[in-house]
Amino acid sequence: MLPVLDAASIRLVDAATILREPITSADLMERAGQRLAERILHHHRRGRWGDPASITYRVVVGMGNNGGDGLVIARVLKSRGLKVTVDRLLHRSTASTEHVIMLAEAAASGVSIRDIRTADGWSCDGEVIIDALFGTGLDRPLEGMAADLVRAMNRSGCQVIAIDIPSGLFAGDNTANDASTVVRATLTLGVELPKLPFFLADHALQVGEWELVQIRLDPLALRTSGTQRWLIQDRDLASLLPIRPRFAHKGLFGHAMIMAGSHGMYGAAVLATRAALRTGVGLVTAHVPQAAMAVLHSSSPEALCRLDIASGYISEVSDQKGITAIGFGPGIGTRQETKAVLKRLIQVPSAPLVIDADGLNLLAEERTWAALLPPDTIITPHPGEFDRLHGARATSAAERLDSASAMAQRYQTVVVLKGAWTAICAPDGQVFFNPTGNPGMAKGGSGDVLTGLITGLRAQGLSALHAALLGVWAHGQAGDLAALHHGLDGMTAGDIIQCVPEAWKYLRDLEVDGVEAR
Repeated sequence: MLPVLDAASIRLVDAATILREPITSADLMERAGQRLAERILHHHRRGRWGDPASITYRVVVGMGNNGGDGLVIARVLKSRGLKVTVDRLLHRSTASTEHVIMLAEAAASGVSIRDIRTADGWSCDGEVIIDALFGTGLDRPLEGMAADLVRAMNRSGCQVIAIDIPSGLFAGDNTANDASTVVRATLTLGVELPKLPFFLADHALQVGEWELVQIRLDPLALRTSGTQRWLIQDRDLASLLPIRPRFAHKGLFGHAMIMAGSHGMYGAAVLATRAALRTGVGLVTAHVPQAAMAVLHSSSPEALCRLDIASGYISEVSDQKGITAIGFGPGIGTRQETKAVLKRLIQVPSAPLVIDADGLNLLAEERTWAALLPPDTIITPHPGEFDRLHGARATSAAERLDSASAMAQRYQTVVVLKGAWTAICAPDGQVFFNPTGNPGMAKGGSGDVLTGLITGLRAQGLSALHAALLGVWAHGQAGDLAALHHGLDGMTAGDIIQCVPEAWKYLRDLEVDGVEAR
């Protein structure tokens, strides 16, 4: 897992790196600038910014260490034969010690450096801007000449590469920030670690695409940073997959029940059931309205079908003997009879619960029921569903994330807050951001697929957190594969299901020391 750190923790990790290597602060800056410049050169050679022969880079630097990084980048790009100029904003009377060192080296290498005290008349004429004004240390909105320069950069229409974080953006919660004084980057090159705004929809326009550039910060300091926020990496999840021994039989891998569907929404039950069947679970039973029997049998012949006494909706809790996880909610409707079923499942739990879609809408109608949820229940709301559950519309994505984490801790549930970089909030306060998935998945039925995947994994005996982590990752990975095969526009939720086996195979192939199925 990659830690997601706040500004104070980043400073501590930098200090630990300097102490333990040992290395000077200026040497660490040189290393960072060199690595960042190499990444820019990679994109330059590939024509990311246009014709490589005609590009000029304008590096805009402040007086601190982020500006020092920018000066190293300018010197390296100049040494590689690229056209580079530097605009240095004199927003304070003195520069950092490391900045002064890098300024002298850049000037000695022949980089053209212009000191500016105002944004008046500042313009960009087709250059690629490298934004190295401010780093992660900001905790209040930019003002004065710095704010004016950022606004001028945003008005210019030029492509912007932000170094570490777009200037003006805080490394943590930006609810109190002024968006007009934050650089809007085309690409952000994060140093070693992602920052919280990279994962939040509110800041997509400012962060743009982002990549991480490794500079070998101290690994012990990273592991012991004390953060509760993490970015999932593929290899982290390989060891969570259930072992499949040679003499295994279906009874070893659990029995998932999908309670889903109502008149006009039987497709949701089909998608959730088919997804659960792709998780490796031993058995899947679909509890559906009577009218859904034919479509379930024809679309999912591997699944058992248990029919409700009602024709077009779910109205009863059937025999749960042998069931090891229940997925409740896809297309299930919000009738009072169905609400009574959810109440029974909560009050008299017989198996771990995964609640999604209309199941969440029913919970939102009876918010006191959240306190009755059995421990380790998994709920999978999108932002609108979460706001209804929470009882108030969040003013920012950061506030919603904090509320989701608080809910997970208060009710000892796992909250899967869906979206780009889906956040899995654990009962102990940890939050895990998922790296897989794409905009092609923003289509009806994708959530039903996720419910089936998580339910099938939970049925196999995985903990609530591990089932959520694996299910969300596999959902996104299969979505990425579907996009590769069919394109973002043409892919459907059914295509995601078809690609799930390929996602599992990829993860199995990452196993190094685990026991593999044969």
